[in-house]
Amino acid sequence: MNVLLHAIRTVDLSIYHFLSGVAGNWILDRLASQEETNNLFKGGIFFAMYWYLWFRIDRDRERSRRAIITIVIGTILAIIVARTIACIAPFRLRPIYDPTLAHPSYSIPLTANFENWSAFPSDTAAYFFALAFGLAYLLAALLSRLCCTRRDGSACLECTWGFTMDPI
Repeated sequence: MNVLLHAIRTVDLSIYHFLSGVAGNWILDRLASQEETNNLFKGGIFFAMYWYLWFRIDRDRERSRRAIITIVIGTILAIIVARTIACIAPFRLRPIYDPTLAHPSYSIPLTANFENWSAFPSDTAAYFFALAFGLAYLLAALLSRLCCTRRDGSACLECTWGFTMDPI
């Protein structure tokens, strides 16, 4: 078990040091800060797409709504599973709050709001992955209706944007 935790910590640190290479960049630091604090920027695009898919007038409206309800339930379950794992698994300090590491200077102040939370699993990652997976499922169904059949009868994925993908 210690070997696994050491391997995970090594991966965490390598990712942290790689991303720290761009820390201190005025534009990137402010973009990251805006993404962290602005809820519209963080989740507004997802909810706008779900809002559109919920109220869209379509022959498969009820099926889409059932799928959205299932996605919401699945998202809640993903958060519950992530929190359960976080409570059961050993605590892992996030690298940004580790006082033994050399940290770059940032152009914005850091807020210490997650120093007592375990680094894995991320509730936010579970939440947005579940929403993204559900949205991909719904949009794949929508895009399949935009596809056509060629004049010679062979199937193709030629959408209204001119993107063509021939079957293999």
